[in-house]
Amino acid sequence: MTLSSFLSKLRYGSYQDSSRPSVYEEIADTFKVSPQHVYEIAHGKRAQDKHDRLIFDELVVRGIIVNKFV
Repeated sequence: MTLSSFLSKLRYGSYQDSSRPSVYEEIADTFKVSPQHVYEIAHGKRAQDKHDRLIFDELVVRGIIVNKFV
């Protein structure tokens, strides 16, 4: 675990403690990223690139993010 990933877990918490870890894992598999990264985007981390924006849009489609403030 890198220092930055450790600090991110402190800030956002762990996806494994959420009520729907399987959803984060499924989206992560689709986009080839970590489930923790998907969880962080769902909980306020800004999308850094187009790939993250696609993850954000998928979270909106699935109803995990309901208010879309851009």
